[in-house]
Amino acid sequence: AKACFEKDDYPGVFEGAKAALGSKQLLELLRNTLKPSTQGKMYDILAKWPVPVYMTTNYDNELQAHLSHLGLFYTNYSNSRDHMQQLAADSSGYVVKLHGDLTSEEGLILTSG
Repeated sequence: AKACFEKDDYPGVFEGAKAALGSKQLLELLRNTLKPSTQGKMYDILAKWPVPVYMTTNYDNELQAHLSHLGLFYTNYSNSRDHMQQLAADSSGYVVKLHGDLTSEEGLILTSG
């Protein structure tokens, strides 16, 4: 993992961490670590834009939280084939997690595997 880090090979770093910790523990560690440390304004700004479908590579749920705070309820979509096939030019009310999220390995784009 150290050699991968030195080469900026972050998928390799996470692959090494997964091998050392196991999938479940790595996901738990990342969920607990990847939380905003301050209340930034970027999500407030993004949530106020009239965007019908947000597509994000973020693993967190900050965008959904800010949308909900404004009374705007968007459905989470994963990067699964079924969800991606349901998107159309007139779709609205979705936050699409293009890299998956940290709830499970299914659809998660994090490691070299």
